Amino acid sequence: MAVKFLAGVDLQKNELLNAAIQNLATDPSSPVQGQIYYNTASDVIKVYDGSAWVTLSTGAGTVTSVGASTPLSSTGGSTPTISIQDGTTSQKGAVQLENSTSSTSTTTAAVPASVKAAYDLANGKANPSDTTFVGTTSVALNRSSANLALTGISSVALPGSSSGTTTLQPAAAAGGTVTLPASTGTLALTSDIPSLSGYVTESGTQTLTNKTLTSPVIDGNGLVFEGPTADDYETTLAVTDPTADRSIALPNASGTVALTNQKISDFAATSSAELAGLISDETGTGALVFANSPTLVTPALGTPSSATLTNATDLPISTGVSGLGAGVATFLATPSSANLISAVTDETGTGALVFANTPTLVTPNIGAATGTSLVLSGDLTVNGTTTTINSVTVTVDDKNIELGSVASPTDAGADGGGITLRGATDKTLNWIDATDAWTSSEHFNLLTGKKFYIAGTEVLSGTTLGSGVTGSSLTSVGTIVTGVWNGTAIAIANGGTGATDAGAARTALGLAIGTNVQAYNSTLAAVADGTYSGDDSITTVGTIAAGTWQGTAIASTYGGALRYNTSATWTAGEAKTVTHNLGTKNVTVALYDSADAQVFADVTTATTNTLTVTISVAGTYRVVVIG
Repeated sequence: MAVKFLAGVDLQKNELLNAAIQNLATDPSSPVQGQIYYNTASDVIKVYDGSAWVTLSTGAGTVTSVGASTPLSSTGGSTPTISIQDGTTSQKGAVQLENSTSSTSTTTAAVPASVKAAYDLANGKANPSDTTFVGTTSVALNRSSANLALTGISSVALPGSSSGTTTLQPAAAAGGTVTLPASTGTLALTSDIPSLSGYVTESGTQTLTNKTLTSPVIDGNGLVFEGPTADDYETTLAVTDPTADRSIALPNASGTVALTNQKISDFAATSSAELAGLISDETGTGALVFANSPTLVTPALGTPSSATLTNATDLPISTGVSGLGAGVATFLATPSSANLISAVTDETGTGALVFANTPTLVTPNIGAATGTSLVLSGDLTVNGTTTTINSVTVTVDDKNIELGSVASPTDAGADGGGITLRGATDKTLNWIDATDAWTSSEHFNLLTGKKFYIAGTEVLSGTTLGSGVTGSSLTSVGTIVTGVWNGTAIAIANGGTGATDAGAARTALGLAIGTNVQAYNSTLAAVADGTYSGDDSITTVGTIAAGTWQGTAIASTYGGALRYNTSATWTAGEAKTVTHNLGTKNVTVALYDSADAQVFADVTTATTNTLTVTISVAGTYRVVVIG
């Protein structure tokens, strides 16, 4: 138990050696400002700052606040977020580097590599002395200009050989590339070419009228036929992508083209003979046969995989059905028990065929039956040597089971009879003729509240011998709480007196009155009872082990001490005066809390009869003063 100090401890600048602060896994409750402890869960020292527990850092310290000015900004606090504003042409800040020669950003800065690339690109273009920039939308090239890459220029003015200029300007919808041929010539304007609508172009859509195509090659999209009516519906003649050169010849006849997915009904009527002429692996001759009610003239069916002869007649069993075992045809013709025995090859027994309901079996030998159940309405007699039952649970409606039920039962014949339960070792309950008793190889464990009875009289329960048990050869017993001893005198060596009366008992114990002990004296009896109030002059006593001294104070010369004891209640931080009237400042003061644990407080000996006790924790305390 920890010692409690109810006042501050001033070490007067002395060292506190080999000290360990309080170890706790969680923050203590009701803390005061400045309280400190070691957290064993996180292995840190914590101090209470008056509002929260704060971890004492093992590093350089804890940031409590961060401030900043433009272009920096901070959210403040002990875990601030510090931000830098983006730099622009009008404010300082962070600027992202960019490796681009074409960016128009006003908030990013070019890296040296992109500056050099832009310089090299400009250096490779037209010499500034070869170009004249007019305004911001057009460029006039001098006659000595080399190639010029124009960016952001909407038109180019080309000077004539002697005078005048020609302006090149793209169409309003920008985009496209004009490639000049690798030859010398003059560019033609669209106005110099007849109307394009009268010409066949590579990518345009035109209508051919009265045109002859010689060895035309049709692309993968096929031929599209409009039909007699010009509408939104056309027929496309497409060709599957060939893997070799293919040819399709049209017949020298007029007609309609048929598709492969058309039914035969779309073609001209075909006779059975014409159909047979088209097939190369037919069998038989005659008209085509369909499923419903056909008439087959002397057909040879061969060996069909399956057939249904529902209405077939005159099928001879003996000659018309093959694969039957010996005697089966005879049985089918005349189904008798004798003919069935002849047809069956693995029968057992003889006689007539037996059916399920009430058969009469003449001396049957059932053998090892494997059926799932057997219900007998009469008696069952088993004359074998061993009867094996493999059931999980055997249920018997009869309330009495006889063992050893022979014609002339005897005890000798019953010897060893009983029940054996198989386990790691056999568990047996057997009748033993030699002891004339049932003998069990295992314990008997009665449930709570159950008892052993003999002849209807209780002899033993879980806690008590029956009242009828009056004789015993017990050699040891537990603690006997109640009862009457009616046996012989208990010897001294066994905790008794060895006597049957008080005088003999005192003598045997060496306590004979007048010889070994003082005879009765009322004064001594009063002293022993603590009720003595006389004035007998007792000059010598033995060791007084217990009691309460109610006389005058024992002088210190005789081993006594001046003593004062009181209890009082303090408020937190209260300085209370305790009056002991011992007449000396040389006193020892001890304080105890309500749980009788010693505590320490700030004690000042104000006078020879008073103390000033200051306690920081409110409560009731006991003060003991010894002078």
